[in-house]
Amino acid sequence: MIAYENLSGTSNIRYYHISEEAISLTFKNGVTYEYNYDTPGAMHVENMKTFAIHGLWLNRYVVRHVGSQYHKHYIAKVTRHSLEYLLRA
Repeated sequence: MIAYENLSGTSNIRYYHISEEAISLTFKNGVTYEYNYDTPGAMHVENMKTFAIHGLWLNRYVVRHVGSQYHKHYIAKVTRHSLEYLLRA
């Protein structure tokens, strides 16, 4: 995982990992979401890769264009925030 630059200072994304047909994003609450060419689609994944590399507008793009269209999600490390997320789900 690579630390997301967050040049705007307002993003909830902490880390990202890019692979050939997917991108994984780890948010401040400790939850990691994987987006791939199947869900939400190649166009969105490639756009997210570009925003991740540039460190700007990635969170905004996910909120406005992708939403809950992710392939899978998981919690690598249980934190207070991730536990609260699980209890709400």
